[in-house]
Amino acid sequence: QQDPQTVAPVELLQEMVAEKKLGSLAPVFLSYSGFQPHAIRIVKELVPQVLKAARTYGVHAALIVPAGRLSTQSAGLLARALEVNNIVTVLTGWDRSQIEQTAPPRGTVTRLPSSSPMGAPGDVEQQRRVLSATLALLEQHAPTGIHELDEAG
Repeated sequence: QQDPQTVAPVELLQEMVAEKKLGSLAPVFLSYSGFQPHAIRIVKELVPQVLKAARTYGVHAALIVPAGRLSTQSAGLLARALEVNNIVTVLTGWDRSQIEQTAPPRGTVTRLPSSSPMGAPGDVEQQRRVLSATLALLEQHAPTGIHELDEAG
């Protein structure tokens, strides 16, 4: 709550569009409760809804940011499902072992707290570094593996 950019870097993404580093943003951002111990629910319920929204808004790429340890599995499943449907994805987080278990097509990991996967509250420069390094992976063919960023909280 201290700084929404630590999980959903909307303002930084808008800046990147203004700077012509990104083409455009979808008019909506999706958020969901990622804790779901039954992976089949993610596949049968969440994925179709996200795919529908992505098609409706002409999404070509997605940034996926799990905001808690238990949501990493859901995020990895979602990333893989989007990729299979020709939407390029990148996932970022703080727990390398958890992210590796989900095997997202592209990903970054930091040593930041789970509450701040995109950077420390108020540290816009760190947030910008994490976001830029993470989005840079979208230009590479998957799988790229998990790239460790030199960012700590």
